[in-house]
Amino acid sequence: YTNWLTALSKDTSMPTIEIGKMIADDFVAECYRSCGDQKTTLSVVDLAELSETVTDDLKKFSRSTTELIKDGDYKVVSDARSNTREFATSSKIDQIDLYSFAKNIGTKESEELAESILSAVKYNKTSDNMPNSYGISIYFPYRKSSKVNSAIQNYDAIGMDSSYGACIKEFAGLELSGQAASGGDSLNPLSLLLGSSSGASNSSSMEGLDSILSLVSAFSGGSSSSNMLGSLTGLLTGRSMTDEDCAAYIEKNQFDNANLNWVKADDGYYRVKLTSDQWSMVHSVDLNVFVDDGSGFIDMGLDNSCTFDKEGNLLAGNEGTWLAVGDQPVAYYHTDTAEDGDSYTISGYIPALLNGEKVKLIVAFTDQDPYGSILGAEIDYDLDVTETKARGLVDIADGDRIDFLADYYSYDGTFLDSYKIGQQVTVNGKLVISDKYLDDDYIALYKFTDIYNQSHWTNAVPKQR
Repeated sequence: YTNWLTALSKDTSMPTIEIGKMIADDFVAECYRSCGDQKTTLSVVDLAELSETVTDDLKKFSRSTTELIKDGDYKVVSDARSNTREFATSSKIDQIDLYSFAKNIGTKESEELAESILSAVKYNKTSDNMPNSYGISIYFPYRKSSKVNSAIQNYDAIGMDSSYGACIKEFAGLELSGQAASGGDSLNPLSLLLGSSSGASNSSSMEGLDSILSLVSAFSGGSSSSNMLGSLTGLLTGRSMTDEDCAAYIEKNQFDNANLNWVKADDGYYRVKLTSDQWSMVHSVDLNVFVDDGSGFIDMGLDNSCTFDKEGNLLAGNEGTWLAVGDQPVAYYHTDTAEDGDSYTISGYIPALLNGEKVKLIVAFTDQDPYGSILGAEIDYDLDVTETKARGLVDIADGDRIDFLADYYSYDGTFLDSYKIGQQVTVNGKLVISDKYLDDDYIALYKFTDIYNQSHWTNAVPKQR
């Protein structure tokens, strides 16, 4: 932050926009210098223009998007949300790029909003691995719909038009209803690990309009028996979409996890085969691995490592390897993939303790560094205390002590605590990422996430080595 001060001292009449550009350029350049793979973005916004133009266009956009949901196009909005640039993905705070989201929606009102955003953002600087970041972010629920009510309260407190709050409430209400119709928090991979033989036996999806309507009505009335969803039923009050319309939409747009079975083909490979309609209900597929240590299950995390055949079927491609630091397999969670032509950045994190403090070790794989590197540590604040997202990364230096962490479950499926994997590491030089074979007591599954952000798992992947 010294260049702009030096320039301003030499020319005190320097235009504000030029100062802003210099700050943004220097900030991104310094982040690149200190950590080349770190994602950075900084913009200069004309707040006066934003107030005069974006405010009204956001109101029109909110109303038209609400109408999309009411008219049976929830999937259009959900797909747009899923494909939009998201910030702080590991913290699940649901902050997305507003321009990118508006362009993905594709209505006349969303195009007008996108145009006014670009006009109000006078300068936008990003690192190469941060595409689709245009200068203004906003909260839009998807990962943690429980925050909708508090967001609406904040919007009301600052005098924001109520149309946007109504929009996110409409979206979250249908999302949560879709989750409830699929079993809500009753769906988890441990039911498969603890004796179920197939994804079909783990199916809790409601069948038939009457069944779905009964559940949605109970849910919206606050009498849901689901521990996870029952506490969120307040989101469904005051919606403009009726329970009947909601149930009718879910019946026609529901992912059937009964098809998540491995079928052995003539070539000897196992596949999961879905229809094109069912694939259209899927937003993401991730590999989920557990290790049985003799007393319970260690959750090794989620990786976007998936292989598909030429017909688009998911192949059972897991060979028993998992990400490791040095020789120690560790829990790893994929968070984001950014692609721009031949360039790509795959981001994720490793839960750990750094000198006794809870952190996420940030990992990046790029076209320039395909084997991956640990960029640094991000302080992992307790979400029950604060939702603050740590800015910047903590450097990892020689002599630092690292304990790798993973979630641990008992054989009855009860979450016990975070679990230390392996021995404590004292840093001495660069931490090297590799792939290591797990012992034969590992179990691999694939996690499918549908348009309601509901999770579904396959049965255990047949071992092929």
